[in-house]
Amino acid sequence: MTAGVERHRLAGIEALRGVAAIAVLLCHAATHVDLAFGTPTLRALMRPGHNGVDLFFVLSGFLLLFIHRRDVGQPVTMARYARRRVMRIYPVYWLALAATIAIALAGGHGWPAPGRLLLSILLWPSTTVPLHPLAWTLQYEVMFYLIFALLLLHRVAGLAAMALWLLAIVTAQVVPIGGGLATNIFAIEFFFGMAAAQMLHSRPPPPRVAAGIATAGAIGFLGGWALEAAGWLYGYGVAARLVYGLSAAAMIGGAAGSEARLRWPQSLIGIGRASYAIYLFHLIGIGVAWQVGTRLGVALPPVPWFILLVLAGGLLGVAVHVTVERPLLRWMRRGG
Repeated sequence: MTAGVERHRLAGIEALRGVAAIAVLLCHAATHVDLAFGTPTLRALMRPGHNGVDLFFVLSGFLLLFIHRRDVGQPVTMARYARRRVMRIYPVYWLALAATIAIALAGGHGWPAPGRLLLSILLWPSTTVPLHPLAWTLQYEVMFYLIFALLLLHRVAGLAAMALWLLAIVTAQVVPIGGGLATNIFAIEFFFGMAAAQMLHSRPPPPRVAAGIATAGAIGFLGGWALEAAGWLYGYGVAARLVYGLSAAAMIGGAAGSEARLRWPQSLIGIGRASYAIYLFHLIGIGVAWQVGTRLGVALPPVPWFILLVLAGGLLGVAVHVTVERPLLRWMRRGG
């Protein structure tokens, strides 16, 4: 695999990250407008945007195996792996967490309980609801990173742990075995992503076939969106995780296998690069824009408000990425 092909593939992955961030942003902006104005149709149309989380989870599974496949069974790579994961997740998240706590304190709420604060800071996988409203997804990510680390330490032990984890997830859907986050159906989406990465490595399809797979995945993903918007698919159940997760895996694997001949929109790639900051900060942007607008007496119909809130949430995330996240990551990668 040439370095050029890898860059092309990462460009497409960034574009799909952008799709995921936009989907979640649309969902939350529509929810806010519905609560303010009572717009159930808009909310129903945009509510399936929570499937951006499904896409993020599958992307994580794909990328971790795609990037670290050669590190499996190589304990010497653990330090580099751990450093990269910590750098990618925690610094910008801690900034978002601090902003969330500051806003809560300014709104008259007291300091959070120490135990909940500590769990929120660490993102430790637990049933305790984190202080940042979207950090529950990061708890899943951290859990996946920890289990994936076993693959680096010992190939056989790691594969056994992964197999047992997958078995527990599947079993928990038919038998109440408990397990919290570890057995929630969301966790299976990491396996969908890893399967796509493994298939792309072991039996890469011709670019034209890969493009067809990506197209089929996109149709399935949008089809699930339409079904949920129409009320025919429960968006938070097992069936939705399978529809969105498998479709996302097809999109990601197909796109990665055909990107050498594709040109992705630079704007979408840019949004993808800022997707983590957008995800963490868009609710703050939506809330601030709403408060400023209402205090200034801005009188807009629901749809213009929806557009305004989408722009506010997205622009705040991009601003954080450009001014904080990107320089911080560059500094840390140079060794501080």
